[in-house]
Amino acid sequence: MKIEIDDDVFEFLQKRAVPFVDSPNSILRRLLLKDRAVKEKLYPVPNPKSSDVITDMPLRSLQDREDKNGFADFISFILKEEFKEEFHKKASYRMMFESSGYLVYMQNFNKDSDRMWFSIMEKPLKELKKTGKKAFICLTNPAKHIAYMIPVKDIEEQIRKSGWSRNHLTANINHRSSRWIELDWNIKDYLKKYGMW
Repeated sequence: MKIEIDDDVFEFLQKRAVPFVDSPNSILRRLLLKDRAVKEKLYPVPNPKSSDVITDMPLRSLQDREDKNGFADFISFILKEEFKEEFHKKASYRMMFESSGYLVYMQNFNKDSDRMWFSIMEKPLKELKKTGKKAFICLTNPAKHIAYMIPVKDIEEQIRKSGWSRNHLTANINHRSSRWIELDWNIKDYLKKYGMW
């Protein structure tokens, strides 16, 4: 069953989502039915003031989930395909990767859906802005075999144009129209399709 929801309802759900864990259904189940599943012990709801949500999740549980969903393989494929350089994880970040010339921050939404949402917290965003390397935010969806590979300099320009004033970024992407709703931005030019990678 599919239901349509307004953008403001979607944003409300997004703010309460545990990254890489929650679906809109699991958020609603938790909020409406008070369903406190065991997974909340494995994936605690992050402190909204936390500068890097990912660090609130146990490493082993996160890696298991990445491997199960093929996200780790998808990341490796994208880095090799797009940059042709050797990358390593940047210290203190599980989803930020660095090479001699690039700094890439990955965010993942792994469902076959035309609506995807991502949250780029203040700490990694600052790291990307201050680097002397070419910096990218990569919004991935392995289920659809796609990624939006967006240079941080382009994001900064659109933040300025749209008047976005928060210290973090929320990316509610309508994939059907390639629209980043919060920044009122068509990001079709940044879309990468990877077939069966």
